[in-house]
Amino acid sequence: MEPTPSPNERELADLAALADGSLAPERRSEVEARVAADPELRGLVGNLGAFRDRIVDAIDWTFLGV
Repeated sequence: MEPTPSPNERELADLAALADGSLAPERRSEVEARVAADPELRGLVGNLGAFRDRIVDAIDWTFLGV
C-alpha cells in the first residue's frame, strides 16, 4: 500500500469542517468518501473531532452568557 499524500490546505480545512459538523453539504459526500477510503484520514478526522470536543468542554460558557 502506498502512503497517503499529505492533505493540502483546502483538504485540511474540509477535514476540520467535517469533524466539527460545519462542512458545506455540497462538499460532504466527496470528503466523506475520501475519509472512508483512507485510514489515516479517518484517524485525523477523529483526532480533530476529539480536539474540538476538548476545547468546547474547556470553555466557560457561563462567561459567554450561554
